[in-house]
Amino acid sequence: MADLIPRSIPDPDPEARFWDQQAEAKKEVERLQRGAPQRSMSISDTTGAGIRADTTGFYTVDATGHTIGILQTSDGTFVVYDPASNQPRARFGKLLSDGSYGGEIWDTVNGVWVKLVTGSSVSWAAITGKPSTFPPSSHTHPGADVTSAVADATGSSWGYNNNVGGTSYFAMWQGNDLKFGKNTSSIRYKENAREHWIDPARVLALLPVLYERINGGLTEFGLIAEQVAEHLPELVQWYDGRIESVRYDLLAVALLGLLRHQEERLGALEAAMQQVLPAFAPPAAAWTAAPSTACNNPPEVIPAPDPYTIAPQQGGTA
Repeated sequence: MADLIPRSIPDPDPEARFWDQQAEAKKEVERLQRGAPQRSMSISDTTGAGIRADTTGFYTVDATGHTIGILQTSDGTFVVYDPASNQPRARFGKLLSDGSYGGEIWDTVNGVWVKLVTGSSVSWAAITGKPSTFPPSSHTHPGADVTSAVADATGSSWGYNNNVGGTSYFAMWQGNDLKFGKNTSSIRYKENAREHWIDPARVLALLPVLYERINGGLTEFGLIAEQVAEHLPELVQWYDGRIESVRYDLLAVALLGLLRHQEERLGALEAAMQQVLPAFAPPAAAWTAAPSTACNNPPEVIPAPDPYTIAPQQGGTA
């Protein structure tokens, strides 16, 4: 009967077992040797630019060997480098500024990392290195660039609140091309000039009125354009196919015909008076000032006027 005492079983071939262990150890050494070179590797093109990897991360390098980016194996952060200075300029991953994850850039002025925050704003006072003045460069903008109302543009409140400077003055007009220009009368800008005397009865048919504008305002004195069109259509201004306004500046021109008619009537009456009263003499003019060339800032040497021709009125009597 067995005594149940454990005993070791002798190895039938201890020498063979020793050599088997040696073979296993050799295989392990070879495996470790194969893994060692993979701790540092590189891939590049013919220019030398490519990727280099070691235990610290994956490096992208340019043709001169300068690092332009690193994917760090320690925390997965990607760091962008300036090849010229070989200094980091941007980081995406774990931030050095506050330890959180996101993006940051290097502030070369203040020497600190600045976190990129979505939707944030920076006050004007916090911006460093800005110039004290900003001289504008010469440039233009098309009218379509103006999308909002301009309260103080020249021609609006500026013209209402300010006196005119300078030494020459012109009445300004606006054409239907929406451009401003001066109102001119020189023959240089005209052609086909011909007499056009207005029948005095048409002028006298105009009816002065008082009125208030529909959009508010004080009581004003003037003419109604539709009534003027019935008698003096020469004075009516049209807009978009409808009567719009009266050319009050031309009313004085229309009155010249009336004045001429009145002068002729007075002359006839004076001649009749002299027939009845031979001693009658018409009164002399109360003023005899000579024409003045000093008005409106003329040149020191006044040139000869441009030649002009005015054809006599046709289809009527002068």
